[in-house]
Amino acid sequence: MTQQKTDWVEPYQKQIEGKLSFAAQILGKKDAHYKHLRGLYQDAIAPLDEFEAISWLDFDYF
Repeated sequence: MTQQKTDWVEPYQKQIEGKLSFAAQILGKKDAHYKHLRGLYQDAIAPLDEFEAISWLDFDYF
């Protein structure tokens, strides 16, 4: 599965990657806080493995 990007996401992605890069420079890449933040970022941008389409009619509203 390819990772889809939209134009409005790219500036946020670059900002976050820049902040992570700054944190790596200050804290070091072996720092626990940096590793934790980097892991959270990697989890957030990872594509979903088991994504399936669901009709909005299948949701229980009440």
